[in-house]
Amino acid sequence: MDEGFHLLMNGGAMTLELGITWWKILVLVAVIAAAVKLVRYYRRRRREAKKSSLESIRARFQNTIDYLMPWEDVEVEEKIQERGEQAKCVAEQRPQDLPDELIEELMKPREDFRALLFRYLNRSGRTNPEIYRAAQIDRKLFSAICTKPHYQPSRGTVIRLALALQLTLPEAMEFMERAGYALSSARPSDLVVTYYISRGVYDLMTIEAALYEIGEHL
Repeated sequence: MDEGFHLLMNGGAMTLELGITWWKILVLVAVIAAAVKLVRYYRRRRREAKKSSLESIRARFQNTIDYLMPWEDVEVEEKIQERGEQAKCVAEQRPQDLPDELIEELMKPREDFRALLFRYLNRSGRTNPEIYRAAQIDRKLFSAICTKPHYQPSRGTVIRLALALQLTLPEAMEFMERAGYALSSARPSDLVVTYYISRGVYDLMTIEAALYEIGEHL
């Protein structure tokens, strides 16, 4: 067959024959696509390997800090117990100039974000260092979240904690809501997070690699 393409007429039907040149182009396109995939795979593996080595160094460094400064974890544990006792108390002062139904709704005992965090921490059965390392957040940041009443963690930090605590999807959504955020289907990054949580996948590296593929991050 000659190179190029030929348009053959057979009665009322037309047939397009591709020549050798066109097949070479198709093969070249396939080779380029395969090469692009290989490059992307190599870059992802290299990024994961680099991150893994950094996390290993960070874990060793954090172990040393935990050994030298154990009192911070004691402070956090005491704060958890204190918040747990406060959650059992109902406010005695009632607002006056509001409808009774609204007053009753406001007076209902509710867990705030930190109380909910402490409950999930206790349920997890793991130590505080295990949780904040799994969440890949700083020790001081974790301590601030637990001990400072008005501290507002970032959205990404709350998601990281939800993953570290291995919450179910309904629990993670409530956890986000108590912190003033929400997992929305309008956000591509939230779709990725909810996809993995709903399937019981809590590995932060896996989720961050998926977010990187779509140009998002926690």
